[in-house]
Amino acid sequence: MKPLSASSEKPRATSSLLERHTIGPIPLAERHGSGKGLFGIWLGINMLPLTVVTGAISTVLFELPFWWAFAAIVIGNLIGGVFMALHAVQGPQLGVPQMLQARGQFGARGAALIVAIALVMFVGFFISNLVVGAQALHQVIPALSVTAGICIATTISLTISIFGLKLIRVVVTMWALIIGLLIVASLLWLGFSGLSGTTLSGDFNAVGFFSVMAIGAVWQKAYAPYVSDYSRYLPAGIGSRGAFWGTYGGSVLSTVLVMSLGALVGAALPGSEPMVGLGTLLGGLGVFVLIAFALASASTNAGNIYCAMLNALTLGETFRKGWLPSEW
Repeated sequence: MKPLSASSEKPRATSSLLERHTIGPIPLAERHGSGKGLFGIWLGINMLPLTVVTGAISTVLFELPFWWAFAAIVIGNLIGGVFMALHAVQGPQLGVPQMLQARGQFGARGAALIVAIALVMFVGFFISNLVVGAQALHQVIPALSVTAGICIATTISLTISIFGLKLIRVVVTMWALIIGLLIVASLLWLGFSGLSGTTLSGDFNAVGFFSVMAIGAVWQKAYAPYVSDYSRYLPAGIGSRGAFWGTYGGSVLSTVLVMSLGALVGAALPGSEPMVGLGTLLGGLGVFVLIAFALASASTNAGNIYCAMLNALTLGETFRKGWLPSEW
């Protein structure tokens, strides 16, 4: 077993898709990528059915008019994204996962509790995305039960996460482009389908507005415990600017787009489950959108289980000092 600090060893070839370093430091010779690559990852991470459902809360639960809901979503994510993305700048400098960095403030044993909490949170994200994605797929294919959809999605997520960040980056960026185009098409469809006037009007209420702002901010800050898990492969000399703006821009833009779509669906069909309402409003396009969201949820959700795995390994290394899973 080699200690975690031993990063001076001559790096091995990196042509394999399978990730080898797990929680160990990334050698300088194996650093690659740019802020643009991070932008693609974070653009795709939030394009999920769960984001649509969360956005619908603004107009259904808090009963905000759509445009006030949109403003609250934008402001909340812009503010929360700053605190989240600031953590990403540590990745290129330290080259280790986010929660391993917490030892600098709390010590190895002191950080163990924080790592355990983050592990539970990531698993919670993973499960939530599985359920909502499977429900969306069930709306399109009634013969496929939600339970079966969860099993299929879990298999896809786990398979991708086993290979690590390289495959996750490719898959998430691909879905970012696909879902992004579908969201634009959906917004155009809804814009030309008569959703205006009473559908988007209503009375402003301060409680709802600031609550939605808080939801947007917390949504972004909840990612803070794992942003360096993605930025740690960037070259050390890239500086903080690329890591910050790539993470901030991709995460905020995608969240605002998808939450706004959910808010629009909630305003139009407040009594309907958001993903069902989305399919109803989009007509023929709805089938493709729901299937794409379900598949995206199964694929990009690999990022949650990947980061949960890094936290589990970090927790294990706390009690077996210097242990690296790559050296089994």
